[in-house]
Amino acid sequence: MKSSKQSKTHEKANLSLIDRFWLFQLVVVLVILASIFLIAGFSGVISDLAENPYYHVIHDLQHIESEISNKCLTISNTTIELSERINKSISKQLQQSGISHSEIKHHPELIESLLSNEVEKSCFAMEKAGVTGAFLFLDATVNPALDRANDSKAGFYIVNMNHDPVPYERQQLFMLYGPVNLARENSMHLHTQWELEFDISPDTIKRRRDLFRMPYDAALSSSETNPYYLGYWNPLFKPADNTDKVISYSVPLIDSAGNPYGVCGLEISKTAFEHILHQKSSSKFEREVLLLSTQVGTGISMDNALVYGVNSSWLINDDSKFLYVSPHPKDDKLNDYYFTKPSADLILGYDINVRIYPKKSMFHDTKWTLAILLPKSDVAAKSARLYHILFIMVLLLAASIVFTFFTSKYCISPLLDAIKMIKTNETQRKTNIAEIDDLIEFLNMRAEPVNSSIQSNLQPSLSVKPDTHANNAELSPSAELASSTELSPSAHLTPEQYKKFEDQLQTLSNAERRIFNLYIEGYSAKEICSMLYISINTLKTHNRRIYTKMNVSSRVELLKYCNELMGKI
Repeated sequence: MKSSKQSKTHEKANLSLIDRFWLFQLVVVLVILASIFLIAGFSGVISDLAENPYYHVIHDLQHIESEISNKCLTISNTTIELSERINKSISKQLQQSGISHSEIKHHPELIESLLSNEVEKSCFAMEKAGVTGAFLFLDATVNPALDRANDSKAGFYIVNMNHDPVPYERQQLFMLYGPVNLARENSMHLHTQWELEFDISPDTIKRRRDLFRMPYDAALSSSETNPYYLGYWNPLFKPADNTDKVISYSVPLIDSAGNPYGVCGLEISKTAFEHILHQKSSSKFEREVLLLSTQVGTGISMDNALVYGVNSSWLINDDSKFLYVSPHPKDDKLNDYYFTKPSADLILGYDINVRIYPKKSMFHDTKWTLAILLPKSDVAAKSARLYHILFIMVLLLAASIVFTFFTSKYCISPLLDAIKMIKTNETQRKTNIAEIDDLIEFLNMRAEPVNSSIQSNLQPSLSVKPDTHANNAELSPSAELASSTELSPSAHLTPEQYKKFEDQLQTLSNAERRIFNLYIEGYSAKEICSMLYISINTLKTHNRRIYTKMNVSSRVELLKYCNELMGKI
């Protein structure tokens, strides 16, 4: 019982040759496809097809926000240090002159002297923070007699025209505002838009005068004396006509009584800020746009926006000053953006708040937003490309399985046909497969040696007695051989059988008769080829004809037949 179960298990586990070859090809194809999927995984194609295909957009935005926050923190800390040093220096000079901070406006002759001692400190702070400008303005004017003297602020504004600011690299310094003597003493050029003093009158652009007014007024209206909580980030603006746009950070200068008497700060140009964004953004979409601006209600101010992108022209909309957002219910999905009202032609993107103000800041309610925006058509096109790639991969897998099945059948079928030929004893036909033909020839060669018992039974002569076994049934030689594995040499045949043998023998040609006689004499196929000077293929042809005419299937059967029917020929 146990052995039968084992044999059944063995039969189930025994696969046919075609199944084995098909499985082998399938494994090879699957390994190749697995390698392709692995390469696709490392290249990011598979991750893009995941549940959140825009994860890299959100991740990149968070990384950029972190870099901007760190840059803003560096600028604000450097500005606070600068204000402390300027406060200390000016207080010392005023103490030596015997006047208070509030009396500076009444002593215009001291203003240039006060400013000249602060130029070097401001340039050093500008280099340290890696920014493009530094400024200092006092609540005073060198000419109090002028109309609107209260709106003209004496001071200096120094800009570095090298828009790729690297700390402690050589600078190209120009003076945008300030006394000419200060520029000459510090080997600076005058800017093409140079003016003596900074104008904060109502006629001036609001964001330009906010550089001075916002931190100064915050200090006037608050009891807070820590400049860190009074500092103001001014959105993108032009500090003078026909100049590059900048983002500035300014803090008030406060005397010991807690009263402001001026402002100082640093600025970074739009070009320099774009350089930072360029280094940090991945730009995986061709028309990807980064936007940095202030948030107003549920929208983003486009009037204050810093827009960066290789191809950002598609986002320009002169009819609307706000970009509205329609948040997605899920935090890890892209939001919809629009200028006037929701429509089918939406802008997709994601935005996060930029941390630039401390919690106790007077301007903590002013939100800065960093957004990454994409045309919806671009996102849809990339998603379609990704799904096309996935479809092609699946189609390739299915085609590979079908291909391996039919190629396996095609490659193995000649081999199966050859095996069938051997089993049906059709060994004289060529298979056109070198290895199989060699195997058939080898099997034929093994069948050629004559059994020693048969050779010993070959006698010089045999007397046939046709009358002795007349009652025996008439059988063909092949049938008689099938009834017994070894025939007795003393057996006799009927006259009809003997006559049939003689008739068959007469049908052999001379060449076939010579080969027949040599076989009877016990020579091998190789020896016959050598004696008759013929090839093995020619001998095989003669063999086939001899077997057909004598009605036998092999040389062994022929020799047994002769041993029974005749003596030596």
